[in-house]
Amino acid sequence: MERNTLLAVILIAVVFILTPYYFDWIDPVENRVSTADSSSIISDDAAELEVFEHHDPITPTTSQTNEQFYTVSTLLYTAEISTKNGGSITSFLLNNYTYHDSLNVNLITDRNAENLFISFRTIDGDMISLNNVWSGGKGNTNLDLGARSESLQFYTNSGGHSIRKTLTFNPDSYEIGIDIDLARAKEILSQGAYGLTWTGGLPTTEKNEKDDRSYFQGNALLGDELHSTKLSSNETTEDKLRGTTHWAAIRSKYFASALIPKNAGTGVIIGGTIEDGHPFYSITLMNSASGVSSFTLYLGPLKKSLIENLGVGLEKIMNFGWSIFRPIAKGVLWSLKKMYDLIPNYGIVLILFALLIKIIVYPLTKKSYQSSREMQAIQPLIATIKEKYKHDPKRLNQEQMKLFKEHGVNPLGGCLPLLLQMPLLVSLFIVFRSTIELRGQPFAFWITDLSAPDTIAVIGGFPLNILPVFMAVTMFIQQKMMQPTAGSAQNKFMLYFMNAFFLFIFYSFPSGLNLYYALFNLFTILQQKFLTPTAK
Repeated sequence: MERNTLLAVILIAVVFILTPYYFDWIDPVENRVSTADSSSIISDDAAELEVFEHHDPITPTTSQTNEQFYTVSTLLYTAEISTKNGGSITSFLLNNYTYHDSLNVNLITDRNAENLFISFRTIDGDMISLNNVWSGGKGNTNLDLGARSESLQFYTNSGGHSIRKTLTFNPDSYEIGIDIDLARAKEILSQGAYGLTWTGGLPTTEKNEKDDRSYFQGNALLGDELHSTKLSSNETTEDKLRGTTHWAAIRSKYFASALIPKNAGTGVIIGGTIEDGHPFYSITLMNSASGVSSFTLYLGPLKKSLIENLGVGLEKIMNFGWSIFRPIAKGVLWSLKKMYDLIPNYGIVLILFALLIKIIVYPLTKKSYQSSREMQAIQPLIATIKEKYKHDPKRLNQEQMKLFKEHGVNPLGGCLPLLLQMPLLVSLFIVFRSTIELRGQPFAFWITDLSAPDTIAVIGGFPLNILPVFMAVTMFIQQKMMQPTAGSAQNKFMLYFMNAFFLFIFYSFPSGLNLYYALFNLFTILQQKFLTPTAK
């Protein structure tokens, strides 16, 4: 393998090695809030945020003492709603997403079942949390939405003032409308403000819990700036911010819970703690109690099309890599989805996608192969020049350039296609690692999830993955075909070393990426064998 090609391969390897760490390292874990926009400033002692101090809360009493439950069934989920907190979601089973054991994903556990509660501070300084059992206003406890929306209303009172919360469910959407009427209680609220809280974060849903948890974080959009909170080990945090708040959200690898006010809120708190290795986040939005305040709760998959349709910029929490890779990654995802609409098997789609990319880059790889052959043909002449001018580096370089020019050889021709394909490979890695469209998508035989390694068995705690080995074999054959007939000992060492190196790197990568890369190598081998003429 010539030096420039080897350099290109090493650069690609370095990018693949660093990319997994990139998501944990470069992903915004610092509190990023605009200093140029006065509507988005961190505030630890702002008076408006005092309504969120939940220590020693007073829970109001109501005439309703028995907790009641409602079941809401839609095309997308089955939810259980409690009269506790005025409509907390105690179960949320997704119809279209399953765990690795085929059970439906439930985004609610005991840890986050105390969600959607209201709190405020009175003008007398008392902290009120409406986390009591409210009265339910609907007799039918089983709602099957069919083709129309349905609402549930809940009532409570504080200091003799009536408070109402309405939840509206849509038959074909993960969006849940929340209307809060505190108008009658406004006179007892400090500064006329209150907070709506989602606490307990989200549960892990993936077989590889460690990988899943690495994506957990809390986010809020204040002004035009995204604020992100990501916990480190054994850490507890609470970020208080005030300003124009468009939404606050908690995300896992593939799912999200987001509170979106109809009219921008005036502040937010993102809290977080780690228990038994699991990061738990909470978000509290502050809003004005004048009239009826409306929110949208988005509770569902981090699916790009659904998130973008909300029209509030919530897609900012989705990670498509560095800016140089972002358009490519989005383009790759769009292309795969369009092909999937025609061929409902992402494995076959990947095979066709690899073939399509091979056709597109065929002129480049053909030129690369010819350049490699031409470089091999003049190796004896290069060796003679190196021996003759080994004590004169300047003259050696001049003579080599002259030789390349005389024989029409481009020393960089062999590595250019590799460098051009690197952004595509990294973008494919991003798509298969973090987009829900590929989650749980099978191909054939033992390959049941293209977003995860294709483990066929576990031997002594070591996973046996087949596709990375197949990829390394195709890579070895491809490089062997480009090697001189009698390669040097150094070339032979690098041939075996680099293939072992790539096998190590790719071994735990998603099976979809390994399938694509292996098929791309296979198509390259066929091209070199049957379509590319050898150098004269």
